Amino acid sequence: MTDRDLVPLLHRIADALERLAPARAPVNDLDAADAFVWHADREWLEPVASVNRVPIGLLRGIDRVRDILLENTERFAAGLPANNVLLWGARGTGKSALVKAAHAAINEARPGALALIEIHREDILSLPRLLALVRDSGRRCLLLAGSRGGPATSRSTRRRTAAT
Repeated sequence: MTDRDLVPLLHRIADALERLAPARAPVNDLDAADAFVWHADREWLEPVASVNRVPIGLLRGIDRVRDILLENTERFAAGLPANNVLLWGARGTGKSALVKAAHAAINEARPGALALIEIHREDILSLPRLLALVRDSGRRCLLLAGSRGGPATSRSTRRRTAAT
């Protein structure tokens, strides 16, 4: 076999190896967007271009909770002491809507101050990996956990609707 015969064979082998190789790990860039969905299986933060949310002024009947959450989140965005927040209530009572609205209000006043990261409840065991990833980023992050779906909603449906 001559060198001339070997070149096409080597190209075919190289092409076959490229097809067999696993895809490159996605790069997590917290500056790529203001909102993300955490994919634990790939340890990837998927940027979300547009978050489905309502303006904070349209949320009614929760004025005290809204004001407390907004003040706490403003302190957190400014790097001041703030508390972790657990919103508890029945499904559909607006917990996620309130967090998304507060995130938007803060980022409107201070563009890029906060990243919103949604983690699905079935991925909650990967939370330490997510925290390790964002810890050194320098960007302040709000984590919205377990906000979508339930036993009757498929994982693929939750992924399509997450942060939308």
